[in-house]
Amino acid sequence: VGAARMSKTTLLVMPPVHGMSLYHQGIIGAALFEKFAVEIDYDERKLHLHDPSTYTAAEGAVEVPLIFQGPRRIPYVDLEVRAASGKAVDLQVVVDLGASHTLSLNMDTIEQFAIPASTISSTLGHGVSGAVLGRVGRIGGLDLGGFAFTDVVATFPISEHQHPGGMDSKNGNLGSGILKRFNV
Repeated sequence: VGAARMSKTTLLVMPPVHGMSLYHQGIIGAALFEKFAVEIDYDERKLHLHDPSTYTAAEGAVEVPLIFQGPRRIPYVDLEVRAASGKAVDLQVVVDLGASHTLSLNMDTIEQFAIPASTISSTLGHGVSGAVLGRVGRIGGLDLGGFAFTDVVATFPISEHQHPGGMDSKNGNLGSGILKRFNV
């Protein structure tokens, strides 16, 4: 990738996935990201890979701790969501750099929060597991790392699509709809 080189790396080769292979030809994952301090500049549409032993974050940067869990070391982040009524709930969600949505909530795991009354049924997206079905609506807000967002568009996958491939995605997943507002 650019000037970065990796050796003895496992690659997964798959046939094209309907609905997914139209906009990219592959997925870069932890095998690359764990070896570098990774900077994603959404404005410039560039990925910068730095030596982690010498990397220093930009002045004014805000640190949001990632929690790596499981044998696949999946990255999770703590955040707070607010219902339209203002009720706040603390959640832990997967950080999904490849997801275009803002926030997807696994309602089967969230007892204190309800799907907003005004939502629409939709195909939410396509992943390796196929089409993801559910509902789309707005929640009151989202707080992440000291940044507050209001009237956030969120998706609510149907029960069968909340944990693709049996993955423990906890309360849901945070996608690039929020992450692209920052250089990460």
